[in-house]
Amino acid sequence: MIRPADISDAKAIAHIRVDGWKTTYKGMMPDSFLSKLNYEEEEDRDKKRLLGNDNNFTSKIVVYEENNEILGFAFYGNAIDSSYDGEILALYVKPDMKRHGIGNKLVNYIKQELKNNGKTNMIIWCLKENINSIKFYEKMGGKPLDTRNINIAGTNLTEVGLVYEL
Repeated sequence: MIRPADISDAKAIAHIRVDGWKTTYKGMMPDSFLSKLNYEEEEDRDKKRLLGNDNNFTSKIVVYEENNEILGFAFYGNAIDSSYDGEILALYVKPDMKRHGIGNKLVNYIKQELKNNGKTNMIIWCLKENINSIKFYEKMGGKPLDTRNINIAGTNLTEVGLVYEL
């Protein structure tokens, strides 16, 4: 079941994100950055977001829950870049639950929600080196149409923007 996240989900969201970053981005991002990620800081950040206490965060947060366990989550909303209508800002599934259809369900849910709100397209940014995720987003209908450079922990990285027509 996909539902809006609430404050009680902050811990699960933080664990999924930290575990996801440490497994997915190993070798793509500096080890020094990944090793500093911790559950408590991320949980605090998510609590602020869920309580509306982070003025820089305006996205909606949804979770995928099965048998009272959070197995994935996503942040989505208006696109940061005005070239696009909507955006998935984050989408993570518990590393041991990947390839079980959870990511598919989250993407399809968000596409429908954005479409219901009058959006005609959306974008999701993905590290260029993250080939598995790029293939997943392409399989879900995303077209790699844009790139941008970002800097994380002093490392210059390239992201691919996959665009969906809704």
